[in-house]
Amino acid sequence: MNLETMVTTKMASKKKRSLSKVALAPQSYTDYLLDVGKYGVDVWDLGLDNLDPDPDSNEGVAYAKIKNIWNKYLGQMILAENDEEFDAAYEAAMKEIQDAGLEQVRAVMTENHKKDLERKGIK
Repeated sequence: MNLETMVTTKMASKKKRSLSKVALAPQSYTDYLLDVGKYGVDVWDLGLDNLDPDPDSNEGVAYAKIKNIWNKYLGQMILAENDEEFDAAYEAAMKEIQDAGLEQVRAVMTENHKKDLERKGIK
């Protein structure tokens, strides 16, 4: 066995081991990426960045509260044994979220979305 054959064999062996550790994406996701690629943009380029309100603003504080409220009720909704338990937890969560300032947060996030679209040259 010459040196070139030994190196090639060793590299192939290493590559085979490393490939065995890689999770491959499902074909549907690969097809999606190929389809979106022809347009030169992905959905995440369409103004979905930088939506969160400034954490120091009133809306930022409300947004943090909203996330905490959602997390508080999420377990109850997941573990609900029937539709009534789920609905009760969901309705309680949405009431608290509304009271925490959802509409103000939504308005700021909508404005941030519009600004992000402008920065990206998308109207």
